[in-house]
Amino acid sequence: MRLANSVATAKDEAEFCAHYIRFARTHPHIYSQMMEGFANPPPPLIEATQRMITAAQRTFGSDEAAKRAWLILHGGLVLHANGKLRARSERELEQFLISLAVS
Repeated sequence: MRLANSVATAKDEAEFCAHYIRFARTHPHIYSQMMEGFANPPPPLIEATQRMITAAQRTFGSDEAAKRAWLILHGGLVLHANGKLRARSERELEQFLISLAVS
């Protein structure tokens, strides 16, 4: 729910990405559970997910652009978490993923 609320306030693509990355890095267990999916997700999770998707589509201008950014951000975060994508700092990781997602 916190992720949906924070990305909904993003003023542009870079800020959306920054909120997404920071949430995933600050709450890795919650983020992991969100991405694993649920057989019968609770209604609040469904609503929060829809708010996040709507915010992404609005921020990125289309469903395709939002999906592209999500794939880059999620893929980069998973690779980093598994030690396959290294960065000297959290800031460097954030800047790298944002540069890819908003290009």
